[in-house]
Amino acid sequence: MNAALMAHDVLDARAQFGPTANVRSAARTLQALLTRQIEFLDALGDAVYAQAPSADESSIGCHVRHCLDHVRALLEGAAVGVIDYDARERGTNVEQVRSAGIARTQRHHDELTRLCVDGCDQPVRVRAMLAASGPTVTLPSQLARELVFVLSHTLHHHALMAIVARALAAPVPPRFGCAPATIAFLESASCVR
Repeated sequence: MNAALMAHDVLDARAQFGPTANVRSAARTLQALLTRQIEFLDALGDAVYAQAPSADESSIGCHVRHCLDHVRALLEGAAVGVIDYDARERGTNVEQVRSAGIARTQRHHDELTRLCVDGCDQPVRVRAMLAASGPTVTLPSQLARELVFVLSHTLHHHALMAIVARALAAPVPPRFGCAPATIAFLESASCVR
């Protein structure tokens, strides 16, 4: 292959997979997860949403609030350049009232659209408390990297919500909470058979 064609291919790849495209792709994927979350919550009853399977476990509503705290921290942090995942809104009605969880999920879904349009792979700083008695540190990162973290975090809590729902005999959509790599593996394994 000649050098001119290779340079053209690199430019095409940068346009398709460059920093802004990465942020937009990750934001759209997070929006898709939030859409799945709304669909999952729509199928639940109000009592199941706020019920914990046992005294030492969290309810689906608690997991929803926790996920949305991370999405909110990401959205707010993208605007100011500092993301603080430890700044959470514990004890809100999102934990107890299914309609509040759905409404907040929809609001964050819609706010991510702005990030899809305006987003670029801007540098951000992430503030984190490393231990309850220890100092808070601030580390450099990139918006795209933090979007991937929030995606992974949300997916992890979807898996936990599915476990809680099954424990309470509530419906769970197929593959809700399954990682893309797991789905790809399952699909390739079924093709091999």
